[in-house]
Amino acid sequence: NLYWLDKAQSLAQNALKSNDFLALSHVANARVLGLKDQFDAAFAEVERAIALDPNGVLALGVKSELLIRAQRADEALGFLKQAIQRFPSERLFADLMGQIYLLKGDYKAAQVTYGLSLQIKADGSAAYLGLADALMMQNRAEESLQTLRAGIKLKPGAELHKALGNSLFSRGDYVGAASAFESA
Repeated sequence: NLYWLDKAQSLAQNALKSNDFLALSHVANARVLGLKDQFDAAFAEVERAIALDPNGVLALGVKSELLIRAQRADEALGFLKQAIQRFPSERLFADLMGQIYLLKGDYKAAQVTYGLSLQIKADGSAAYLGLADALMMQNRAEESLQTLRAGIKLKPGAELHKALGNSLFSRGDYVGAASAFESA
């Protein structure tokens, strides 16, 4: 993984050298630096991207991800609430907020937030996965399974099938789990 991170950082640096006024170049560099846990430099890069393009949803999302990764969840929540108000049709911010609520153990808030994400756009596998986790953590296993199955109907994908397989396996439905894993 370190090899690929170094390669990604090299490419991001080349993009910055090519055009230092392109917000996307700073976003790419911020993401790589964040994955390397170089938070000071990552935040400087994402702030530069936001300064260049204040309405850049990708830059705002990366800043949110950096705050989460840097374990600044409360700051991330405040930032995401503002982002949702500014960009109510972007489900990325609701997904990230749901992720924070899951990390904090506030499963009802996670459920509501992932539900908001699905209202914004119903085919987001991250929202189905998060909602299923939030329901499972509230001991609502059947609803969790229904959520995963609904997500698979709308947008089948490996992650959803894998989550369904894990849920079925934990319930002792080994045949169903094998089928789900095979579909993954």
